[in-house]
Amino acid sequence: MFKLEQREIREEGLAISGEIANEIFLLPEGDPITPKGPVRYDARAYVIEGDLIIEGEFAADFLLECSRCLEKFEFSVKLHAHQLTENLENPTEADLTEAVREDILLALPVYPQCEEGNIPRTCPAEGKFDTSNRSSQESEAGSD
Repeated sequence: MFKLEQREIREEGLAISGEIANEIFLLPEGDPITPKGPVRYDARAYVIEGDLIIEGEFAADFLLECSRCLEKFEFSVKLHAHQLTENLENPTEADLTEAVREDILLALPVYPQCEEGNIPRTCPAEGKFDTSNRSSQESEAGSD
C-alpha cells in the first residue's frame, strides 16, 4: 500500500522514499508479466489547493514473456520526473496504490520483445516469420 497522511506534509513538501510490495500488481499466476521485487520510489509530496501531488522517480523490475519467441527476459520500468495527483476527499489520508500500479503497468510494452530487455539480445524467433508477402498482399487488397 502507498498511503500518505496529509498532516505529515508541510508547506515546503515532504521527501518520501521507500518500497511498495509487488503484490499491488494483482497479476494472476501464469501471467506473461511477473513482478520481480518491490516498486521503489524516491519522491516529494505537496498539498496544493486540496490536491495531493507526488513528484519523483518510480521503478519496478519485471520478467516479461517475448511476444515472438515466448522466452522470458528481464525488463525494468523507470518513471523519471513522474507526477501523481490525488484529490484529497479524505482530509486525513490518501491512498495512491492504484495510481502507482496503473502507471507502472501502462509503461510496460504492449508486445514485449527480447530486444527491449535490460540485456538486449537477438530474439531466437528473429527472421523465422516472413512478413514480406503479407505486406504486399495487404497493399494489393487495399488498392481494389
